[in-house]
Amino acid sequence: MAKKSPYMPLWIDSWKGSGTVAGMTMAERGLYLELLMLQWRDGALPASDKACWKMVGAEEDEWKTLWPAVEGCFPKGDDGLRRNPRLAEHLAERTAYLEAQSARGRKGGLAKAKQALQQTPSKRLANALASYSYSYSQPEGHTQMDSSSPGVTRRAARPRKNSKKTQNSAPPGRPPSDPSGVSGAVLRKKPGPKPLTPKQNAARGIFTAGWQALWAEYRLGDDYKLVAKDRVLIRRILGLASWEPQEALRRAQRLLGSSDPWTARNANLGLLESRWNVLAVDVAPAAPSKAKRAADLQSDLDWLDEQNHHGP
Repeated sequence: MAKKSPYMPLWIDSWKGSGTVAGMTMAERGLYLELLMLQWRDGALPASDKACWKMVGAEEDEWKTLWPAVEGCFPKGDDGLRRNPRLAEHLAERTAYLEAQSARGRKGGLAKAKQALQQTPSKRLANALASYSYSYSQPEGHTQMDSSSPGVTRRAARPRKNSKKTQNSAPPGRPPSDPSGVSGAVLRKKPGPKPLTPKQNAARGIFTAGWQALWAEYRLGDDYKLVAKDRVLIRRILGLASWEPQEALRRAQRLLGSSDPWTARNANLGLLESRWNVLAVDVAPAAPSKAKRAADLQSDLDWLDEQNHHGP
């Protein structure tokens, strides 16, 4: 399949110096240029003037007026199609050039693929790694071409200010910076949370078990399933309680057994953390758990049933 060029060359001097173009009106020049572009895109124009008219999309009266002035610029060939001879030559040259470029690219790609197949896996891996330059290997600055890898850019060093403090000062335990002002950037991993001590680990286990027991009591036996964010919340809550699980559980009981219906319904570890100071003092007595309320109601019903059987 022939390669298509996305653009059409237009020689301004040839266009302005053409006697044919000079003898046309502005409307006729516009139709002429439109037909040239269609020939460049499709390779040729239809033999029928009606088909050309539909391709251009002009009005019928306008087409009948303009077509006779440009018809001679697109003679019919042996295949019956219309072509402008000069444009056909340029199109053939451009198509041949693109096909030659494509053939050279395929040839070079096949040669590289054959060479890569002849290498060992370790050699291929080394070549692949060598073809990239990581941006964090140099301080921020403008980009420059890497001479070892054509077409690959890397971050160039940004010169530092000319000051003794910048060049010679360094934190304790580190080597002084490069006198040239250029040094490799140091990648630092974001520090994570400190590991728990045995005491803190035990406190976390006590609080977790106590929270699940309180949840089951105030939620009529529902199990509390820990999720990933709960571990972070438990650690922060115990930090507020100075790692005393009993204090954290006391405030958790006040939260779950709150007399406020909204608080009791939406109680969770996040609410316990946000209301930590509010729960420090038990202002109002905690409401009885749902299990206790259900047991009291059942006791009252049993007493009424017994009275109905034995009479007054």
